[in-house]
Amino acid sequence: MKKILEDDKDLILKLNRLVPDRYKINDITSPKKRPNLEDAKIFLRKIRAQFQGVDDHIYKSLIFILNMFYRKVKSFNEVHQEVTTLLKDHPDLLDEFTHFLPEGIASQKILCVEANSG
Repeated sequence: MKKILEDDKDLILKLNRLVPDRYKINDITSPKKRPNLEDAKIFLRKIRAQFQGVDDHIYKSLIFILNMFYRKVKSFNEVHQEVTTLLKDHPDLLDEFTHFLPEGIASQKILCVEANSG
């Protein structure tokens, strides 16, 4: 089954949700490009441009959350939860934020969004 589905990573992830643990395909590799510092700067500039003068709270809150993570005051899970809440009304930005998450967590997030929207 793994060989048949090897080119469709999204389908494997969806099927994994439906089957018992002993049948799950766990070693899924993905050619996902790791975001770099420049990608992060572009994302933050996009957030600032979208909310500057309209809702400065979102940009300032995002910077604060990320600084708390950098200083190890907030855990990864806390940051993920807070950013998800902060950007909940902006699915395009939330989707873009998931590119900065580790592969497994990003995939779970995408599956949760798909499940809740359908």
